[in-house]
Amino acid sequence: MSDCLGKNGFVSILAHELRSQLAPVKTIAELLKIAAVDSATARRMADVVDRQVNGMARLIDDLLDAASLENGSVKLQRSAATLSGIVDRALEIAGPVVAARGHKLVVHMPPEPILLEADAVWLSQALQNVIGNAAKYTNPGGLIRIVCVREEDKAVITVRDTGIGIARAQLDSIFDLYFRAGHAEAQRSVKGLGIGLYVARALIEAHGGTIRAASPGPDCGSELTIRLPCEPLEADRG
Repeated sequence: MSDCLGKNGFVSILAHELRSQLAPVKTIAELLKIAAVDSATARRMADVVDRQVNGMARLIDDLLDAASLENGSVKLQRSAATLSGIVDRALEIAGPVVAARGHKLVVHMPPEPILLEADAVWLSQALQNVIGNAAKYTNPGGLIRIVCVREEDKAVITVRDTGIGIARAQLDSIFDLYFRAGHAEAQRSVKGLGIGLYVARALIEAHGGTIRAASPGPDCGSELTIRLPCEPLEADRG
């Protein structure tokens, strides 16, 4: 059964995540001390170091984002933005994570532009976290579908996956800080600290929106739906 982590549980998971990221870097450093390597091997080593350092950077970014939201230091810089631009920006970052796990990604956008008054950087961060979470909790080779539509005065983004699903009792808890969904075996196999969806919800709500989770149950996939206020259609402005 999953619970929000206590202080000791969080520190334990953080230490495990950082140790797993640092171990390959330490091994490569030791190899470079004792052995000459050819250029192809050096490039492979550099790729490993790059991936591990990027992984640690993401952990640190998640912690900083959560801390900023907790102490209220996040200030939104709102301006005119398109929903398609926000989705594109989120996919630039989350796309490689989806691809690395061999998922199929399908994106449906409406033909007409949907305009928002939003901080595009923070809002794309929120969506990136939702997509990344779907990728992490979906077994390799799964399907992630992103559908964007306009419903009256709301922009609606739905992120569906074919992942491990969510138990009914966890549907609200998945947005809690440091919460990790799924059974114990699933939690051990998924990297992360349980921060991403907490950050996503806080940023979406700061934009006057909502995010809700739905799932038929364990092993049946899940669906996260984001609703955001959007600007009136051109025909409604006059």
